Amino acid sequence: MQLRGEDKSDWKGAAALSSKGVDAAIADGGDEAGMQIDWSTASGELPRP
Repeated sequence: MQLRGEDKSDWKGAAALSSKGVDAAIADGGDEAGMQIDWSTASGELPRP
């Protein structure tokens, strides 16, 4: 049982990953395997209050 505010994330392991390590983990993940994203068409939007 987890206490409130606790999680099962390995933050030390995540912080130690390089960009290539992150890309490799994503590629091995299944959901995003083979996905190519075209960031040149992305835009940041904020909701109006």
